[in-house]
Amino acid sequence: MAKKNKSSTHKCKRMKRTQRLQSARQWISAYHGKSLVRGYKKHFGVDEVCALLELKALGKPISEERIESSRKALQRKAEITTLKRQARERVFNPYSDVDEHLYHVVGYTSCGFAYGITWEQAEEDGLLPEYLSRSPVI
Repeated sequence: MAKKNKSSTHKCKRMKRTQRLQSARQWISAYHGKSLVRGYKKHFGVDEVCALLELKALGKPISEERIESSRKALQRKAEITTLKRQARERVFNPYSDVDEHLYHVVGYTSCGFAYGITWEQAEEDGLLPEYLSRSPVI
């Protein structure tokens, strides 16, 4: 007999919306916690907006303002997460402002052109390390 693939996730967290709404009627009558929304979120594994919409569909008194503020908060959280991810992905590269013409980019003009120290100027001023200099080492 073949083994069944058992999921480690609870069944109530794998339910589709229609199944959740059917199961929620019984769950709400047995719930004795302080916050119905928080309990619904935890029990069924949904976000706050989804919990609010489904509880409203089940006849609980939930205002449109609360739903809208939760949507905005969820959107802000997603934006912050994206910014944090982008910041983590940025790795310090000492040669990030180096190109084939400029040794060091000091800044950019209003049109977006880079300006700074050229490779020739850097070599004349002795700024280049030995392994980058073009002059032969004696």
